[in-house]
Amino acid sequence: DIINFTGGEPTLHPQLVPLLEMCRQAGVSRLTVSTNGLALDDAATVTRLKAADARLIVSIDTFDEAVDCALHGSPTLSQKLRALDRLTELDVNTTILPTIAAGYNDRDLPALLELVLERPNIVSLEIHTLCFTGQGGVGFPRSARITIPDVHHTIEACTTGAIRGSDFVPSPLAHPHCYSICYLLMVDGGRSYVPFARFMGRQRLYQLLSDSLYIEPRESLERALLDVVDELWADPDRLTESESVLRTLKQLIERMFPATGQPLSLDQRRRIGESSVKAIYIHAHMDEESFDVSRVMACCVGVPGGDGSVVPTCAYNVLYREQDGRFAGSRV
Repeated sequence: DIINFTGGEPTLHPQLVPLLEMCRQAGVSRLTVSTNGLALDDAATVTRLKAADARLIVSIDTFDEAVDCALHGSPTLSQKLRALDRLTELDVNTTILPTIAAGYNDRDLPALLELVLERPNIVSLEIHTLCFTGQGGVGFPRSARITIPDVHHTIEACTTGAIRGSDFVPSPLAHPHCYSICYLLMVDGGRSYVPFARFMGRQRLYQLLSDSLYIEPRESLERALLDVVDELWADPDRLTESESVLRTLKQLIERMFPATGQPLSLDQRRRIGESSVKAIYIHAHMDEESFDVSRVMACCVGVPGGDGSVVPTCAYNVLYREQDGRFAGSRV
């Protein structure tokens, strides 16, 4: 479903755009590029990546220039913020990815969330919890570990309950300790939002995630949204925001699943949906102290090998580096 180019810094690879084009030609519909954002201050680079239809996942851990300098060894925050302005200016599909450490940059979560909510081209916030693999966690005490429930509490506090822990569901495609997912419907022209779990329930949201790591605008989503419209129309008092949710959902359904004319492609529907929906993903990676074989067995994200194997991400991160550059596990 998804191929993510990461690194190192993939924007420095001279063949990145041809590789993205190869993936697109092979039928991969969702491509992402994880970047520190420094090369994105160049308009030509951004234009090429946008033409390849790749979502850019920009790593921003803090809005404190001094902390960013301490974490990364150079004053790059201002460059990253200029890059974000460039992405907004050119309307490039973007995700913000912070790695959060307790007592260090967890206080930045409110500002990071606000950044995602206020910019229409930023469609999701993907929060990674600190783990100690490779160079990850270097210089941090073990007390800097932060859990998924910790992040829930921080988000609930900073939004004064507008987003609660109960608005998140685990991914059906992974171990429940690995992913926690919340979708937000942007209403009133993007000035406000309502978590999906409030108007469709957590069970239905969980079911919509059963065939992909991200909700895809397939027929199952159309049926779910039509059911929600019927339920809210019959019982509007069960949700304070019923009127705005109904209005927004009706518009989305009409645009993504038109009753007449040629059906839209999945890519076209996805772009329409992302204009009115934001996502928050919390991803807890493992290290050697938290390594759990049952979680690896349920992993839905892998690192491909040249021999055709796919190594679960946390097995790759934890075990690969212990084998002097070689993964000595079995093929998955």
